[in-house]
Amino acid sequence: MRLVAPLNIVRDYQRRFPWLIIAMFLAFTVLVLRLGYLQLSKGDYYRELSEHNFVQELRIPALRGNVFDRNGKALADNRPAYSVYLTPAFMREPEKTLVILENYLSLSPEESLRLRVSLDKARGILRFREIQVKTDITRDQLAMMEGRKFDLAGVNVRPEPRRNYPFGELFGHSIGYVGRINDREITENPDYHPNSVLGKSSLEKQWEKYLRGQDGFEKVVVDAYGRRKGPIQSEVLIKGETRRDSVQGDNLVLSLDLDLQKKAEELFRVHRAGSVVVLDVNTGFILVWYSKPGYDPNKFVGGISQSDWQVYSDSILEPLIDKVTQATYFPGSTYKLVGAVAGLESGVVTEWDNVFCGGSRKLGSHTFRCWKRSGHGSQNVVDALQHSCDVYFYEVGERLGHDKLYDMASLFGLGEKPGLGVQQESAGILPSQEWHQKMHGRKWFTGDTLSHVIGQGDLKTSPLQVARMYATLANGGKLYKTQVVQRLEAPDGRTLMQFQPIVEHNIDLKPETLELVKEGLRRVVNEAGGTAFASRLIEPQFSGKTGTSQVIGLSKFEENQDTYLLKDHAWFASYAPSDKPEIAVVVQVEHGEHGSWAAPVARDLIAYWYEKKTGKKAEYPPGYVPVETETAIVEE
Repeated sequence: MRLVAPLNIVRDYQRRFPWLIIAMFLAFTVLVLRLGYLQLSKGDYYRELSEHNFVQELRIPALRGNVFDRNGKALADNRPAYSVYLTPAFMREPEKTLVILENYLSLSPEESLRLRVSLDKARGILRFREIQVKTDITRDQLAMMEGRKFDLAGVNVRPEPRRNYPFGELFGHSIGYVGRINDREITENPDYHPNSVLGKSSLEKQWEKYLRGQDGFEKVVVDAYGRRKGPIQSEVLIKGETRRDSVQGDNLVLSLDLDLQKKAEELFRVHRAGSVVVLDVNTGFILVWYSKPGYDPNKFVGGISQSDWQVYSDSILEPLIDKVTQATYFPGSTYKLVGAVAGLESGVVTEWDNVFCGGSRKLGSHTFRCWKRSGHGSQNVVDALQHSCDVYFYEVGERLGHDKLYDMASLFGLGEKPGLGVQQESAGILPSQEWHQKMHGRKWFTGDTLSHVIGQGDLKTSPLQVARMYATLANGGKLYKTQVVQRLEAPDGRTLMQFQPIVEHNIDLKPETLELVKEGLRRVVNEAGGTAFASRLIEPQFSGKTGTSQVIGLSKFEENQDTYLLKDHAWFASYAPSDKPEIAVVVQVEHGEHGSWAAPVARDLIAYWYEKKTGKKAEYPPGYVPVETETAIVEE
């Protein structure tokens, strides 16, 4: 019984076996016939396809996300342009082609060298990868290229978007620029194409992953000279997905106000270098971020020329340095705010404490002078702020000592980055005793405190840090994280991220401290004897503090020379309106000599802001002199 079942199974398989053999024979016959057809009947056709046609994948660059101001005006967008590409594998006469391209496209020596080096590196499969020759060619160049396209094997001209900065230098430092990706960057970002552009500085770099979008591609069949073939060949050789459209990047909406920024530029034209920054004191968002001189970011998009780079890098005014966030200076008398607040909070001075200023103060064998050599007489804290009396603050500094000054300055955000997140942002220098010992090889002395309390010594701040300090005082003690991006939007306008004000910490200031310091700053501008009295407004009334920071000690001979780089820097830090502050405005003029020369810029900018916001006309005092012709009335 055990052998019956296996024998039946064997007989069943024997009956099926001939059919299996027949099926295999038929399949083999069909295969042989198909191979014969392809080899004999279509052999020449497919041989030609394999020898003379190639499937080339072309990149479709994504539209980069736009950058808008707070009112929806485009600060960075894209425009159509034509770019020239070269595929080494398809070139018939490489040297002749290069000479034609150099002549037709007016390639600079560095562009020509880069192209030839790229060709030399093209080996193996890299010979089939396109090399970007030139971007944004002119109409005449496009016409010449089209007229000679049959003589330029391997050369393609294609339309593609190009980053555009419609206001040039005006937002160069705040928005930044894009440029061609380099070898190091392509190693760090392997998902980028070798011909990609990416953000190189400021917001363009910080928000790169959102702005860049997603490239698409198109697969095309080309012959041995890089010329496109028809749809029949494409259908035979290309399988699967032949095209994927690019996806536009997301848009940034900034807190910057284009109109205010343009007004700042207009008012600053009488000065060679410096900056203007305006903050919303109740949110920490930036309204104006203006640095002069700037650079034109459009020059960097396709690769800056050597001559343009040389002009920027050789300028004594340093246009590549952002004067708002990156450059740091002695804050001068604008820093006296810290001494006044620290003195009142700690109780080392009160509203009723007076210090006599005779024009100088001795400490050991050294004499510390007041800016007013004849002296200010008896001064309390409000008087000392109004008149910017150095001797008063020397006394405050000696009573406070280093640590209390340092702690208060830290609370106001000095010595740390304001929080923008851009790579050029500076923390400045707020010298601790340990830092001082390391840098100078000695301990901190009282004389160091006297220099420090009037904004000199080792202390360094950026204009943005000073603006934060005055905004914090103006709003009653809230130190906000500084921001410039209000929201991130999808290309269709949907909000992807909305950014709210962030309070880093509160400075718990006594009401009487705020009242006294604010009164002193109000008098600086609005009462006779104040160092910015000549720059006041009747409506709106604003408060502020002038400052002059020494650049270098001048000899008697040098004091009589009109040497630009030896002149002191000028500051004016302010907020408006005085009674209910909304904005903080800081103007810093490099080598502007006196803070009272920076104040008129802030005054007229505040007037413009007020008129734009309320629709009412700002009221100037009798005898108002336009900012273009105003000269210093009070030297501080």
